[in-house]
Amino acid sequence: MNRMGRSVPTYRMKLEELIAELAPYRRALREEDRAAFDALMNRARRYASAAGYQSSADPMETAMLSMLLGLEKEMETLKRRAEGPVACESGSGTTEGKVGTEVGDGATLK
Repeated sequence: MNRMGRSVPTYRMKLEELIAELAPYRRALREEDRAAFDALMNRARRYASAAGYQSSADPMETAMLSMLLGLEKEMETLKRRAEGPVACESGSGTTEGKVGTEVGDGATLK
């Protein structure tokens, strides 16, 4: 990877190198599993700015943490939606979950 004169690679560079190293694994997956794999890699990319603050020799550790964070956010969104209508504090009605709520991986629930 071209590091343009950098002596220390950034986390983003290390993450892209890791993803490239995992390419044979990705190719061996079934097509539907490849989509899930790509979604996980995109979760790791989404939190790359925060992950850059974690000094770790192994980018896999921080990538996994980023993936878990994205999955946790999505689970919380799905839990809130599954709970259905929530009573308003005033007791004068209910509030429905929003249609088209974005979940952790950028997908939209309908």
